[in-house]
Amino acid sequence: MHKSILAIFLCCGLSVTPAFATEDDQAQNRCLRVHSITGFTYIDEYHALLDGRTKKENYLVRFRRTCRDLNFASQITTSFEHQLVCRPVIEQIRTEHDRCPVDEIQMVSGRDEARSIAATRAAKRQQKNKAENDS
Repeated sequence: MHKSILAIFLCCGLSVTPAFATEDDQAQNRCLRVHSITGFTYIDEYHALLDGRTKKENYLVRFRRTCRDLNFASQITTSFEHQLVCRPVIEQIRTEHDRCPVDEIQMVSGRDEARSIAATRAAKRQQKNKAENDS
C-alpha cells in the first residue's frame, strides 16, 4: 500500500514536504516570482532588501559572499526581475564594481523584518566563525 502511494507521487511528479520539515526547509523549497523592482536598501554585507511595486512586495536577498560596494551603490541590476526564482538560485545582483551571487531570495513584510532576519543570520555567522577559530 505505502509503495503504491509513493509510486503515484513519483509518477505524477508530486512532491511531499515532510511534517517534520522546518520553516526554513519549506521556505527554501518554494519558488518566488519577483515582480518589478523599484529600489533597494543595503542591510549588511550579506543582505539587501529589494522594493517591489507595492508595499507588500519586499524581497530580502542573501548573498553567497560579501557584496562589496553595495552600501555605496546608487543603482543595481538584477538577473531575475519579472521571473520565477527557485532553489538552487543561480541569479546575481550587479553593482558598478561587483557581481554578487544570490544565495536566497525571500519575501518579507518590510524593512524591520529584513533587518531582524539579517541580524539573526549575522549572529549565527559570528558563532560559527568563533567556533572555527577556537578549534
